[in-house]
Amino acid sequence: MQQLPKAEAMVKNNRTIYLTLNTDQLPEVGMPDLVDGSIRNAYMILKSIGLLLGKITYVPDIAHNAILEQRYKGNIIKPGTPIAMGQKVDLYVGINTSKNNMTIVPNLCGITLEEAEIILLIANLKLGKVNYNSTKKPTSFVTKQSPEEGQDVIIEKEVEVWLD
Repeated sequence: MQQLPKAEAMVKNNRTIYLTLNTDQLPEVGMPDLVDGSIRNAYMILKSIGLLLGKITYVPDIAHNAILEQRYKGNIIKPGTPIAMGQKVDLYVGINTSKNNMTIVPNLCGITLEEAEIILLIANLKLGKVNYNSTKKPTSFVTKQSPEEGQDVIIEKEVEVWLD
């Protein structure tokens, strides 16, 4: 579909030529085994092989913050099963209900939005509204959050952030 640099362009020896291809099917990868691992580890593994972290559902279990099931389109997916890149994998994660379903808000200031999302997932919280103090930049860092660091909140609470 596309080539960079363009055809007939003069280039130096050993220069990389980038091609954009159009395929009927997305490339597939083998589903990794995420069960018994952490959300953070699952996020990193999925990202590294071209898959996305989907919905996280917390279920009462003694294995607090451990992944109990991995699902694709609502069905349990076994490790090694081929799955198209770019697809979302949903996780069922244990939550120890003896902890009264509360968690402590982590400090998000000074980190990127992507890092904040991971930290919130680990803390059993969700990213809420994202506000931009200036123009949107891919290198923006969190400058403010609500609720503030250290507060006890119920799990899955949304945390609003401001970026510069």
